[in-house]
Amino acid sequence: MSKFTEFYPSPTPVGGWSNLTSAVIDQNFLSLQKTVTHIGQDLNRNQTTICDTTSGNLSYTLPAASSVVGHKKTYKKTVAANSVILNSPTDLIDGATSYTMTTQYDVVTVYSDGTTWWIV
Repeated sequence: MSKFTEFYPSPTPVGGWSNLTSAVIDQNFLSLQKTVTHIGQDLNRNQTTICDTTSGNLSYTLPAASSVVGHKKTYKKTVAANSVILNSPTDLIDGATSYTMTTQYDVVTVYSDGTTWWIV
């Protein structure tokens, strides 16, 4: 299981409040922590996810680019062990169906233009 923190500019996380281990409200963001092996699709705009891969790989499936036009998502890997894998089974991420982060402190931001995900 891997732990991550998500920062949402809105008060409600995708999937509701289940499986949360903590929630902290700051001025503009709601910080959530939960333990997962796989994060499902999410439709929140401009989300940042801090990924702790101490206990294993963390895999994330991006939604179809056409369903989230103009959305940006940022992922930061905080631990040297294991990997963070972004998957896009319906669209490409800079020309590939997946993107993998293997180095501690790797960070990537992806942007949907409606037809593909771009690394920006």
